[in-house]
Amino acid sequence: MLSNSMEAEKYKDEANEFFKAQKYPEAIDLYSKAIEINPSVATFYSNRAAAYLNTGEFKKALNDCQQAISLDPTMVKAYFRAVKSNIHLGNLDEAAYQLSLAEKLPGKNISNHAQTLAKDKSTVNTLKMKLDLYAESMSSERYYEALQAIESAMVIVDPSLYGTGYPNCKLSLILAISDVETSKLANVCVKWRIYRAEALIGCWDVQEAGQVAAALIRSAAESKNPEAICIRAKTMHLLESHPVSTIIQYLSTSLQYDPDNKKSRVFYKHIKNLEALKTKGNDFFKANNWEEAIAAYNEFLEADPKGGVMKAKVLSNRAIVYSRYDKVIEDCGEALELLNKLCFPKDFMNGMDVSHEDKANSTQQALYSKLYLRLADAYNKKEEYEDAVRSYEAALAMDPGNNGNLPLTIEIKSALRNAKQALKISKRKDYYKILGIDKSASESEIKKAYRKLALQYHPGTILLSIDKRNLLPEAEQGNADSRFKEIQEAYEVLSDERKKSLFDAGHDIDGSSASAGQGFHSHDFGGVNLADLFGGGGFGGFHQFGGGNGFRSQGFGGQGYGGHGFQQSGGYGGFGGYGYDDE
Repeated sequence: MLSNSMEAEKYKDEANEFFKAQKYPEAIDLYSKAIEINPSVATFYSNRAAAYLNTGEFKKALNDCQQAISLDPTMVKAYFRAVKSNIHLGNLDEAAYQLSLAEKLPGKNISNHAQTLAKDKSTVNTLKMKLDLYAESMSSERYYEALQAIESAMVIVDPSLYGTGYPNCKLSLILAISDVETSKLANVCVKWRIYRAEALIGCWDVQEAGQVAAALIRSAAESKNPEAICIRAKTMHLLESHPVSTIIQYLSTSLQYDPDNKKSRVFYKHIKNLEALKTKGNDFFKANNWEEAIAAYNEFLEADPKGGVMKAKVLSNRAIVYSRYDKVIEDCGEALELLNKLCFPKDFMNGMDVSHEDKANSTQQALYSKLYLRLADAYNKKEEYEDAVRSYEAALAMDPGNNGNLPLTIEIKSALRNAKQALKISKRKDYYKILGIDKSASESEIKKAYRKLALQYHPGTILLSIDKRNLLPEAEQGNADSRFKEIQEAYEVLSDERKKSLFDAGHDIDGSSASAGQGFHSHDFGGVNLADLFGGGGFGGFHQFGGGNGFRSQGFGGQGYGGHGFQQSGGYGGFGGYGYDDE
């Protein structure tokens, strides 16, 4: 019958064989039996610590190393295994301390491990540098540098992680935001995984950050981790993937687990404040109190400068309220850029354009559609028709008619046709602007405007005995001939009822025949009808009318639709907005 010490050694020898065969759980069981029989042998604990390191149970490994060192303070391998355990746990200061203790061991104990000692010291120092770089980059909002720093530290600890994040990138390897894959980080300390999630949020890869936090919360060991719960709440807020009540519940749970958790407490107050401001703005909106609505929306946006989908909706709502089209364009553009960051972070980080097809397939398709419609309407009303056409085309791509709202699709197509027609018209000569009159000008007003400009730009007449062009600004004198031709062309069309009607309807009418083949000399009139030019001999009483109003459009937007569409005499209908975003 074997003695206890011999039986314990037998279990140890069998465990060593399993260890060599990389059957670590079996080795752990046998080392445990040896320890149970003889708990005073340091080697049993040190060997079991090595097995725990290979199964990723770093806290258990560290406990065994500490026990081995307490039994035999000269056991070098126990120190090195304690260093490795502390590195995996993110305890770099403790790892450095263990190395300093190992370095002080008697020469015969440490001399054979000089290379290992130097390597471990270098690793710990490098990791500290990476963590310092992470902290400095985060504080200065260089989030991609911070992400690279923390992931580089992870790869140093576990080289098998390198490049595991690339397969998730839809473009090419060099365009990935993250170098590691979230599901492969089980052997990385929780603290570093949370650091990575915070950097991912800074890089707008909010969905990936949410997966990091969710994976931690699902694990039994970290299900009550307040930091992970807080990050999950942040990602819910930025993506607006859950109701505000759920976000508040998460933060309340985080504070229950750690009432002193500053991040959870601050973010809890932040969310409550944002919800109150958004509700106030929307209430003012529904009551048609536009100035108060804008003030509340402004307060929201100041309180949430780095917000997510909720911020994009508030920008969209404020765009509806604004009467200045440039402000509408500014808010819609900012909201669209924000959605691109949130929905397509890899493309955004690498300066890549996002296709309309991808946007239409995103979770924010409806908001994309509304923003493009509001943007198109503003461009349309500003008579910036190229931008209006592009925006209507984008809105149409967001709403291909298969979402059950066919009437909306029909309205978008109609508005797009009208914008294209307006663009075509805008590129031809505007005879109304040439004469400086409104589109509603009467026949007599057209004639008066023509008389004034014709006298001003005509090359001179025998009757007048002077060259009126000498009275023009010097910059205009050189272009007087071409300007006079345009004036003749405009009058040729607008003084003819049939031509004017066709021109107003958007047809291409060329009035250049009015001056075709006519030379400009001091002794002729360039084809000008004297009766029209002098109005029966009178030179006084001429005045100039202001510029035209352009194309008027009726509103359509928000959560309903309407509008007058294309009218021959009324301009081009577009989309406005009288519904707010509060899904």
